[in-house]
Amino acid sequence: MGVLRFFASIVRTLDLNPQSATSNGLDEIAASAKRFSYIGNRRTLSWLVREEAEELAQRLGAIPDKRLDALKDQDSALVKRVQTMKMLRQQGSDIVGKWFGKQWEKDSGVFPDFLLGLDANATFGNGALIELKDSKGDRIASFNSTMPTRFKSLNDVKRISKRNLVLNAARLYDFPLSVDQGYLSASRSCFYLIRTQSKKQDKVKISLVEGSFFETLPKESVLERVWDQVLVAAGVSSTDRSHIVELLAGLEQAEIARSREIEKASIKPRLRLMAEVHEEAKIHAYPEIRSRTVNLVIKRENGCDEVWLQREFVKEGYKTRVLHENGQTFILLDDGRNKIRLLYTIISHKRNGEHIVLQYSLR
Repeated sequence: MGVLRFFASIVRTLDLNPQSATSNGLDEIAASAKRFSYIGNRRTLSWLVREEAEELAQRLGAIPDKRLDALKDQDSALVKRVQTMKMLRQQGSDIVGKWFGKQWEKDSGVFPDFLLGLDANATFGNGALIELKDSKGDRIASFNSTMPTRFKSLNDVKRISKRNLVLNAARLYDFPLSVDQGYLSASRSCFYLIRTQSKKQDKVKISLVEGSFFETLPKESVLERVWDQVLVAAGVSSTDRSHIVELLAGLEQAEIARSREIEKASIKPRLRLMAEVHEEAKIHAYPEIRSRTVNLVIKRENGCDEVWLQREFVKEGYKTRVLHENGQTFILLDDGRNKIRLLYTIISHKRNGEHIVLQYSLR
């Protein structure tokens, strides 16, 4: 599934029930899209996990045995998991446990909160990673688990969490696409679903923001500068700093945050690397992002305009029209049941150039 379908599904849900913009949890709002290869909040969203698991089992069950046999040479262990899933469904046994493990109803607490299911369509943000940021005030919650970036691979996710939970769930859901050699190393878009003023109907704002809005410098460069500033504060000379920064910059975030065993110490200290959003990257402080709106914010590249968006929505199965009224541009989406009107505009990020905004106004 692509990001545009994910966004449109959220908008449609809020169009049908505007009160849910503040009455529902942000994870519940996101869950309305479905088609997730990984779900982090499984305790809250147990109904969704069961639903997705049943659809997954049906889809895997439709794969002919000859097709599975042909894929064994590429990944025999994964094919065996698929075969087990098929067998468990036929027996009426627990299929969810095979997808997420025996303790599947526990929230994972690892990055990301959702992973969109991958399909064979070349759609924008296909298989994207989604992280949620919810706040009762105007501030965007800090990034605690991993620094925000525009792209990450599933290998990156494993390095961050030091666990295989996300990879194992995704590989089963995305089968047979997941047997491809580059599946784990392929770059995927990172998006952040942000809500501020979450309890105030007259002030709530929701935005699905591409990681480019926060990653205005490469993560590696940011960390190098962090270490350099720390060493400057410690009084390390510029001559010595260069080599030390080079060594520290090679550390993974998970390694930095690991608990340390210290001889004779009764505590296990650990460093915590968090990232707060700079004032100039607070998307909901931009005047174009009005109260009671739902927004999609993506980097404006060459060729990215309302016509490009119209084509991308068509790939996702929507009928679309571009309208020009009173000096404004709108994209009209029609999914066969509802028509959604989205304002198309451009905002200028103070540190990372132009970004496209698609904006829906809550009724």
